[in-house]
Amino acid sequence: MYFATERRSLADEVPLVLVEVKDSSQLPDAGTGQAKSYAYWVKPAYYVITNGDVLIVYNYQGGAVPDVKVLEMKRPELQQRFDELYNILNPQAAAEARHQKEAKLAGPPPP
Repeated sequence: MYFATERRSLADEVPLVLVEVKDSSQLPDAGTGQAKSYAYWVKPAYYVITNGDVLIVYNYQGGAVPDVKVLEMKRPELQQRFDELYNILNPQAAAEARHQKEAKLAGPPPP
């Protein structure tokens, strides 16, 4: 996981991105169920699954609706598509996505 600040503890900080890494002998999406399970408990903005050859990024939706696959790429594409990956997962963008989700889940303020 990575967090918005250097306080890397679930007790102190909110995780922005959860990463599940599987062995390269496994299918790229082999870690999806496990990552979803972890995401349900830690509520990241995104979760990433990789087997070292394929990288898949999901926008975590909170468990009530299906998560949204926002990016999938193979290792040879990484250099060419790095900006696309960075635009989604950089700390500021991930923190803003998390903040928007929190606001959406909280609903409008009471009158």
